[in-house]
Amino acid sequence: MKNLILVFALGIILSGCYYGSSKAYVKETYSKTDAEKIIITEDDLNKPYKELGTVEAVVRKGTILNAHPTKEQVNEKLKKEASKIGADAIIKVEYKSGIGMISWGVMSGKGIAVKFQ
Repeated sequence: MKNLILVFALGIILSGCYYGSSKAYVKETYSKTDAEKIIITEDDLNKPYKELGTVEAVVRKGTILNAHPTKEQVNEKLKKEASKIGADAIIKVEYKSGIGMISWGVMSGKGIAVKFQ
């Protein structure tokens, strides 16, 4: 009985956890930009820009009790990665969601980091 209570308590403690990762495949970098000001769109832009590279982010939920990852969580990670290379925007963002091998739910995003000219 004690083991069951311990397992249940551990499940409750871990239920607030989610984790993720992000990466950038960069051609060129500029001075770091403010992540809050970076524009994210699933479309292209109607202004001139230079492609800096591809940025990716993955958010996983830690347990079955966590809420599913959201686009907002993925966008936050994308912006952080893009800010490191000096991007002004992330365009042509594609999202995917599902269940992972090591998590109860996954959402990923991938886009092109750009600098306005």
